[in-house]
Amino acid sequence: MKIAQYLEPWTPRVLSILRIMFGLLILQHAIQKLFGFPVPSPQAAQVMSSLPPIMVMLATAIELVCGTLVTVGLFTRASALLMSGEMAIAYFMVYSPRRLMP
Repeated sequence: MKIAQYLEPWTPRVLSILRIMFGLLILQHAIQKLFGFPVPSPQAAQVMSSLPPIMVMLATAIELVCGTLVTVGLFTRASALLMSGEMAIAYFMVYSPRRLMP
């Protein structure tokens, strides 16, 4: 027997665990921006204070809504696409002017 036959029943469970962990990680970023807990690093606080407040509020709303949807398992593909676009914008606005790799 091939190992794939043994692992096949575990595929949905492992994918669900990865989806839930990813959603909770994004949700943590939204909660950090809303409540200041866990305490952001000095670099993150400096970046957030240098951005326009509307951008921070929009990023927080996207992370809160999409992180919750991904964690629960609703509209995961659309939510993940929206969050990946948000992270791409954040990378090109904050990290790429400094250097290629963060």
